[in-house]
Amino acid sequence: MSFFLKKRENRFIKRLSGGTSPGLGSSGDKRLGSMGIQNNIKRPAVFLDRDGTIIEDRGHLSRPSQVTFFAGTVSALRRLNEHFELFIVTNQSGVAKGFLTIQDFGCVNGHVVSCLAECGSQNTASAARAAFMPL
Repeated sequence: MSFFLKKRENRFIKRLSGGTSPGLGSSGDKRLGSMGIQNNIKRPAVFLDRDGTIIEDRGHLSRPSQVTFFAGTVSALRRLNEHFELFIVTNQSGVAKGFLTIQDFGCVNGHVVSCLAECGSQNTASAARAAFMPL
């Protein structure tokens, strides 16, 4: 896993620092100005799914005590956070299904974010939540 993250990280850094193939949004990208978009991006962002990516997917979590982080999650997020803004996104269909309340979700998600902050993963924010039923 660390090799994969390092390789991916190096590729992003190369693109963003004006390497051979800068991506849309890099500092040398002229397309943004021609589209009337200002390039105010300070750092690129990584959006991570919560359940099954950062923590174990144990169904519909309604209590912080049910949260279990994967081994290596915190160190991997610290490394990512050196170069990227980190955001946690999650769809919690359990809210729509009535298995948990939006307050339960808020407690669990707040616990995840505060645990990551306590462990040194700075600037990790819960970016989005959805409470839709699967189709």
